[in-house]
Amino acid sequence: MPKAVYSLTNVKMGAAGANGAMGATLVDITQISAGSLTMTFPAPNKTDIIPEDATVAFVSLKEDQSKTIEFESLNMDLDALKVVFGGAIVTGTYTPGINFTLPDQSFQFTTRPLGGTSQTWKFPKVQVYGSISGSAQKTDVFKLKYSITVLQPIDAAGASLPEFTVVQA
Repeated sequence: MPKAVYSLTNVKMGAAGANGAMGATLVDITQISAGSLTMTFPAPNKTDIIPEDATVAFVSLKEDQSKTIEFESLNMDLDALKVVFGGAIVTGTYTPGINFTLPDQSFQFTTRPLGGTSQTWKFPKVQVYGSISGSAQKTDVFKLKYSITVLQPIDAAGASLPEFTVVQA
C-alpha cells in the first residue's frame, strides 16, 4: 500500500560523526515555522552531444546537482543564534563570530504519523548556513533560517557512503 508523510514532529542537528557516520549527539531545533521545511532533490543537468551529421544524441552527459533542505525556526534565542553564526554570549549580549563557518553537521527530521506511518530522514554529513528573515510588524516575527546542503559522506578508506537514509515506523 502506498505511504504518505506530512509535517514534522522534530528536527535535530549536531556535529557530524567520524568516517561518514551520523553524529552521536543531535540536539532538537525547536519552534519550526509551520510549513517551512522544504527538501529539494533536483533532477541532474544533462547535455546532449549530437554529432554534426546526426539528428539524435550520440551521448548524454549527466551532471548531478546538490540536494538541499531549508526551514525556519521561530526560536531567536541567543543560544540558537550562536549555533549558526558562531560568536559569544556574555552577560546577555550576543556577538556573532567573524568569518564563522559551522563545521559539518549531521541532520535529521521526523514526520508526523499519517495512517500509522512516520519517517525519519537522516543525513550524516551536511553543510548548514544560517540567515534571518521576517519583518518587525504585528503580523510577523523574525525567523532563523537554516539552509542545508547535503554532502557526500566518506568512510575511513575514502569510499563514498549513502547521502541519506530513511527509517519508516
